[in-house]
Amino acid sequence: MNGQGNLVATPLAGSERSAPRFDRAQPVLVGVDSSEGSHHALAWASVMARLLHQEAVVLHASSPWAGLGMSIPPFEYDQYRAAEESAMADWTLPLEGTDHVDRIVEDDPADGLLQESRKAEPGMIVVGAHSHGDHLPRILGSVTSKLLHISEVPVAVIPQQAPIEPPSGRVVVGVDGSASSLDALRWAATWAGALGLGVYAVCVYPMDAYSEKPRLTEAESVHAIDETLDALRVLVQQISREEHADAVSDVVVGHPAEKLIDVVSDEFALVVGRTGHSTFEHVVFGSTSRSCATHSPVPVVVVP
Repeated sequence: MNGQGNLVATPLAGSERSAPRFDRAQPVLVGVDSSEGSHHALAWASVMARLLHQEAVVLHASSPWAGLGMSIPPFEYDQYRAAEESAMADWTLPLEGTDHVDRIVEDDPADGLLQESRKAEPGMIVVGAHSHGDHLPRILGSVTSKLLHISEVPVAVIPQQAPIEPPSGRVVVGVDGSASSLDALRWAATWAGALGLGVYAVCVYPMDAYSEKPRLTEAESVHAIDETLDALRVLVQQISREEHADAVSDVVVGHPAEKLIDVVSDEFALVVGRTGHSTFEHVVFGSTSRSCATHSPVPVVVVP
């Protein structure tokens, strides 16, 4: 069996799904606050914006009620606003020389970013990975977590240890045969192409009996891993032709999140779909995507 006659992951070949593509004409939206993580995310986004000649929209969303709670009465709104504007000017120093717009809104940070996303129609939202404070260094921030659940555009989660420099390595994309992962593969190919990077498509095949297996073929067999590899190669070859991308593929065995994190350690970024092929994929943010966004040493882009 060559694996080409029993593909089930065929939406790439012409389905009604409109697969997302990276478009450098769209701005990049960056959420900032006083945390070190958001400053690192802004620095990373500024490098991307300069390389791709994109406009950067920098948004700081906070509620004046937070300032009221920490103030000594009487609360002076004008002083609060002036302090926010001064902080914003300091935060956006990495964007000097880059086409950018700075905005301060009085809203919940996640809600503010989502509303700005609907207005600005960015190609990507960029945020820091972790919550405020060093005592919870490996917990996905609440704002980031909310964005990953409901954003309609890709969200790039930037860990503080991610290097800020011209891109090198490859864009790794996790593929499990779900529609979301196929969208991620398409998006990764167009983004990597804009950056001049190659794509490394990886399917992780868990061997334990309780884990859901990739659905790149119609059914499991004694040659399931070989057939999955054949099917993945067909998909990647198709993407390579259609997007003029330099792409290779592989199947590795193990726990999906752990293996993807291992694979990306020397690469530029990881791209994953928001949901896998679980029955609850439209309700629950995929556990593999969430784990990668929380623990990856390189930026993770989650494609809705």
